[in-house]
Formats: sequence, C-alpha cells, structure tokens
Amino acid sequence: MDVNVPPQDSDRQLLDFLNASGRESLLIATKSDRLSNNQLRNALKGLSEAYPTATVVPFSAKTRAGRDEVWNKIRQCAAGFPSAAFQS
Repeated sequence: MDVNVPPQDSDRQLLDFLNASGRESLLIATKSDRLSNNQLRNALKGLSEAYPTATVVPFSAKTRAGRDEVWNKIRQCAAGFPSAAFQS
C-alpha cells in the first residue's frame, strides 16, 4: 500500500476478508522514502490505527529500507505451512 495514500475501503475489505479467514496480514507501506521521518511516523500510525490487525512495515524499493523485515516476515509465515503445500 502506498504510504502517501489514505486508507481505502477496498483495502479494508481485503483485510477484513483475510482476518475472517484466519490469515495473518502484512501491510507493506511502500514509498516510505518520500516522507520525512515525522510524516512517515504519522502515516504509519494512521495505517496501524485504520488496520489494527495488520502488521505494518515501512518499505522503500529505492533505498531498500524494510526489505529484510519483509522477507523475514514472509519466511516466518511460509515456515508455518506444511512442505507439501509447496510441491506441485
């Protein structure tokens, strides 16, 4: 989700669906490099308040900020699946 865009109804619907299905959600706040530290802090707080069940991670493809945290979260989630789920 673009950190510069306020929370949208469609985003809330998707997260509500994931919550109802018992899925953990990771909200990746992209383009975090475009905001000052104070603006980013406020934007992340707003996203956390709008989507309290999601883990919010600031991310920037440009600076690679948050990249390791995102991959670690993906690996943690993938580790919880049976290995047969990844075989074809």
